[in-house]
Amino acid sequence: MVDMMEVSPGTVARRSEQLSLWRESTNLGRRLTRIAPTIEQFRNIFTPSAAFKLCLDADKCLTGDYPTLGFIRRFYDNMMAPVSWLVPHLTILSEYSGAERKLTDGQLYGCAQAISREFCYLKVTELMLFFENYKNGLYGKFYGCVDPMSIMVSLREFTRWRSVRLDEIKSERVVEKAHRERMAWIASHKVLTNKEKSEI
Repeated sequence: MVDMMEVSPGTVARRSEQLSLWRESTNLGRRLTRIAPTIEQFRNIFTPSAAFKLCLDADKCLTGDYPTLGFIRRFYDNMMAPVSWLVPHLTILSEYSGAERKLTDGQLYGCAQAISREFCYLKVTELMLFFENYKNGLYGKFYGCVDPMSIMVSLREFTRWRSVRLDEIKSERVVEKAHRERMAWIASHKVLTNKEKSEI
């Protein structure tokens, strides 16, 4: 009987080559290859303590070129990569709450897995913004303990706000672009008018 878990060296080499090609196919992949080739290095860059500075510009957290949970799962070729990044953030959230009962290890990992699965489309910076907002009381007060269910419910509330804000940003950019184009047209029209006057 053939062991289904056995993988030939050729298959491993092809998978590794495909992953390298994919990593190099995007600006974000190339940047991560350069600054954080391992998940450990990634976790050392996008730490809970870095959230304050990154989250000063909430719109950049939403629109900046940062990896999603799904991206880091694929980039590091590790299903647990997003979970290992999320656990320290959830731990800090639990400690910060001042609640009597902290999240247990099982709750931390279970919540991280649920977030990784349900919100794989969120950028790490968006999640950092969520955690900062959560600590600032935007989603209510803790009564007795922080629990995974309240985190998940609050995260769904955050994603609704995120959708609205992304639509607003898109509309603002359309208006700004139209304004720039109008100003460029006016400026070029003035140049033409002045040139015509000088030719008279």
